[in-house]
Amino acid sequence: MKEHIKNYTDGPWDVVRAGASIMIYGPVGQRVCKLLFPELLRERELNAYLIAAAPDLLEALENLQTQIQQVSDGDRPYTGFDTGLIDAAIARAYGETHHET
Repeated sequence: MKEHIKNYTDGPWDVVRAGASIMIYGPVGQRVCKLLFPELLRERELNAYLIAAAPDLLEALENLQTQIQQVSDGDRPYTGFDTGLIDAAIARAYGETHHET
């Protein structure tokens, strides 16, 4: 498992509607993100909740990755499911790879 340097705003993040914008704030009130485009209000709001969940989701994936490694037996990794998706999502969260479109 690769060690990552955490350079993002700590969670939890909160979603706050501010007029035609939706803001995402960190735990001490620092602005993390501002979403615009009022014509897409519902989609923008759902995107904001997904963005705000990012620190929690990353922490959950990192904990799951650690637990899987702990149940692995030396040269015989746990094969209950494809851990590649977990590894790829964590790498993407740290900017180490990008999603191909």
